[in-house]
Amino acid sequence: MLALIPSTLAAPLLLSTHSTVYQSDGSAASALFELKAKEDIVIYGLDVNIASQSEQQVEVYTKPGKFSGHENDESSWTLVLNSTVVGQGTDKPTTILTEGWDPVMVPSGQKQAFCVTFPAASTRVSYFETGDQLYYINHDLVIYGKGSARSEGWDGELTSPLLFNGGIKYVKGNETVEVVAGNIVGLPTVEPTIVSEAEINRSLIIAVSYIDIPSVPLFVVAKPNQRTHAISDEQTNCK
Repeated sequence: MLALIPSTLAAPLLLSTHSTVYQSDGSAASALFELKAKEDIVIYGLDVNIASQSEQQVEVYTKPGKFSGHENDESSWTLVLNSTVVGQGTDKPTTILTEGWDPVMVPSGQKQAFCVTFPAASTRVSYFETGDQLYYINHDLVIYGKGSARSEGWDGELTSPLLFNGGIKYVKGNETVEVVAGNIVGLPTVEPTIVSEAEINRSLIIAVSYIDIPSVPLFVVAKPNQRTHAISDEQTNCK
């Protein structure tokens, strides 16, 4: 999934989305997960899985490195968003991409953890079973399959391993802009078609596109911003 943010930069930002799955069999007040950047990336939002189809408060926290050992320690985390979102229902992406999000910069080779909390609702998760996928990988980043879930409150009970249902919205590079108003226009989602060896030999490249664009275009206004959450070598452990 790509999203376009017109900005004051020379060219608009083209957001990529890298996702896990939307196949939930459980729920929790908070979902915790981590990723590792393979290239420099800046994260501008998330997709999540919530059962609600009404407006819900959402809080997103992040920290350098791993979440393990910090699940109940609020002081270890930085709040990057406290806003509202309209849920799209169970096993459908609900996009968190809104004014007020502080871009999260993750340098190549570094890990970053996230905690997504719905104070008055719950996020859908998948119970992790033997044989489930350990890594969700593309050219730019890895989302680790083994996450955790927490019941209501920072002192809530932990359940793990659980798989975060959702995705990361990001751009490659290390320059950031601040989203200051508006909404997002969706661009086509492109999924590769499996082709036979004979078709490959004939140099056929086939892709199937699914277009989901709102009937009334809405835009995001963005301006240059230097506020990021950079990760130093001393702050993270990528082993």
